Amino acid sequence: MLANSKLYPSVRALLSELIDYAGLFPPASLDMQTAWRNYQGYRSGPDQWMLGRFVISASRLPELQTAAGGKTTGSALTVLIGSNVEQDLAAAAKAGADSVELKASTVTQIRSAAERLPAGMTAYFEIPIAGDPSGLVTAIGETGGRAKVRTGGVTADAFPGPRDLARFMQCCADEQVAFKATAGLHHPVRSLHRLTSDADSDSVVMHGFLNLFIAAALLRAGEERQKVNRLLEDQSEKSFQFEDGLAKWKDEELDVEQLLDARKNLAIAFGSCSFDEPIAELKQLGII
Repeated sequence: MLANSKLYPSVRALLSELIDYAGLFPPASLDMQTAWRNYQGYRSGPDQWMLGRFVISASRLPELQTAAGGKTTGSALTVLIGSNVEQDLAAAAKAGADSVELKASTVTQIRSAAERLPAGMTAYFEIPIAGDPSGLVTAIGETGGRAKVRTGGVTADAFPGPRDLARFMQCCADEQVAFKATAGLHHPVRSLHRLTSDADSDSVVMHGFLNLFIAAALLRAGEERQKVNRLLEDQSEKSFQFEDGLAKWKDEELDVEQLLDARKNLAIAFGSCSFDEPIAELKQLGII
């Protein structure tokens, strides 16, 4: 790993604006005032370069206006759309959001929601990946949208297996559909952790965000899915190395341009209810 005293361009290329802050959601489940105050603090803090959007459900936008004193201009919001799609899309647009997230399990749902999107709004469609998601990913691409994958949660069954995740990512790479991930990615490298902070909580092997985003960059560069699957399964911190112009996984190397390309065109960000925890673990590893 690299020294704390230097932030390599390869690290910045891979991690810039990586984390969408979702402090309102489990397991953090913060109140609006605290979550918004945290986000504003992160925006002006030393790690602001890794901060992405503020994630909020459409139903809670009135709370946000109160907590922010009506001053949300200039904040990057992504709004989760509920069952009343038209009403929630209108509320998101009124709040100044240019990014929304919707759940969809059929091609029809994807196309119907896409037809209702206000001009200039980007939609991420969260889709199931336990089966072959290629048809859904194709439909997302045809509507100009982006995909979203759930990589964890507060129960063990919320964590997809590496093979399902690799297949989803391969579909996105093949169809040139960008995606984001959500939940379960608090840790840089795949490893065993408790599902919650409760002392009697069950533990599960959680995906690592270094695994995920380096895997996406390798796919974007044309690497085969079998190797990407092995990368997603890797639990060794020593497998991941950074140099001035390179990010490495074992013998595989990615230069800064490849990393920037992957982050712009394939793997956009991940949502996390904690901004501090991923940052702290990166610092422990000496990556930032």
